[in-house]
Amino acid sequence: MKTLLSVQLYTQIIHEDLKMLPSEPTSLLSRARHSVNLWTGTALFNSRSSGSYFEYVLEAIDPMWSLKYNKARIIGLRPETDETKTLILKPSPRWSGFLPGQHINLSVEINGAWQTRVFTIASSPNRFIETGLIELTLKSIEGGKITPWLHKPGSINNVARISDAYGDFLLPNSHEGHSLYLAAGSGITPVMSHLRELVNQQFPYPVTLMYYASTPADWIFVRELKAMSKALKRFRLHLIATRDSAKDESAAGRIRPEQLKKLLVKPPTQIFVCGPSGFETKAKETLETLELQLVPTRSEHFTARPRMVDPKLGTAESKANIQFTHSGINIESPQQTTLLEAAEQNGLSPTAGCRMGICHTCKCTKTAGVVRNLRTGEVSGPGEEEIQLCVSVPESDITLKI
Repeated sequence: MKTLLSVQLYTQIIHEDLKMLPSEPTSLLSRARHSVNLWTGTALFNSRSSGSYFEYVLEAIDPMWSLKYNKARIIGLRPETDETKTLILKPSPRWSGFLPGQHINLSVEINGAWQTRVFTIASSPNRFIETGLIELTLKSIEGGKITPWLHKPGSINNVARISDAYGDFLLPNSHEGHSLYLAAGSGITPVMSHLRELVNQQFPYPVTLMYYASTPADWIFVRELKAMSKALKRFRLHLIATRDSAKDESAAGRIRPEQLKKLLVKPPTQIFVCGPSGFETKAKETLETLELQLVPTRSEHFTARPRMVDPKLGTAESKANIQFTHSGINIESPQQTTLLEAAEQNGLSPTAGCRMGICHTCKCTKTAGVVRNLRTGEVSGPGEEEIQLCVSVPESDITLKI
């Protein structure tokens, strides 16, 4: 505590001294303040910012305290299927909440390294308001760094970092007509957040859910979904096992036009599609066959789309020079290799999360050069701007603040 008070006093003295400097030129005063702050951080705290030291002090007092991050304590773990469990978290009071269908970046420290992934919140905002809790339903990925660790009882009571909620797979503010949900696998998680919120609203409009999984054992939330269907007249549920046979073969198997045509009681006026990218593609093809492509549709996928080789990027042998200014490293890298992969292949460890251009965890500053975004196809300008390393490939020599 003495150290903390002395640092605060020292900083105040420096601030008062700076006030004594002439008011002109402003740029000189600004540079002086920056230099003092940088010197304070590097000389006293072994950091470019004194804030890093205060962050360390706060975390030592209470791991949930932070000046820089939203924190959340893992307080429970609930089995859903053999491969899926629900993580129950209590965010710190500074966290601002979420809307149904949004997701967060979750960061946990494993073996001394912070790992970040994107997870959708499966619970409803109403539950967060009433209890202060949120739920993330996660499928354990074999060979993964985060989900197998989170599935273990030892993860309970650990403190994670969470981002603000984001994403536009949202419930409409108002809606008249019939909503159709097409979900597959873990794609049920944002849909479940929608449905739980609609339960709180007593289902103001009819909803049909068609939920696809390989076998009945893979249906997540199945007991709760069946209870909703039984209790709520405006909610129609179709659980479809794609690998199992059924008495009515036209209602079984993978999504296809004749299946939807048979199961839909009336045409939808709004559609939500959520699941692996292959399911999303097939679902949209099916909707187009049924001439439903003009119905307002929101979609979200949970796996990266296959990367297409872009002829504009040249051959696999074409290379660009990449300069990492903070690390003092210059490399040559193929133009069809993302900047994140190039950095990691050369011993750097930039922060990254989803690796598919969704979470924006890997954003950094490009100071020179042109890149192409593999997710959108957009080409950057040649000057300074923020880019996503995981989906950016160089179209010229590049300079990055890493």
